Amino acid sequence: MRTAQSGSVSESEFEIAFLDRAALERHGYDSKNITDNDLQELAKLVGDNYCNNPKFSEDLCAACTSLGLKRN
Repeated sequence: MRTAQSGSVSESEFEIAFLDRAALERHGYDSKNITDNDLQELAKLVGDNYCNNPKFSEDLCAACTSLGLKRN
C-alpha cells in the first residue's frame, strides 16, 4: 500500500480500501492463513472495484461534504 508522508505534501496518495483480518472475519472469511501481502492485494482490488462503482461518486460527495470541502 502507498503511505503518505507526514507534513503538507499535496501529491500524497492514500488507498481507499482498508482491510484487516477483523474486517474479513466480520464478513465470514477465514483469515488465519492470509499474509500482509494478501491483505494489500485485496485492498487494492476492493479499492479499484469501488472506484469504478457508481456509488463511489455519491459516497465521495457525502464524505467531502462532511469534511466541509467545497467543489471548484
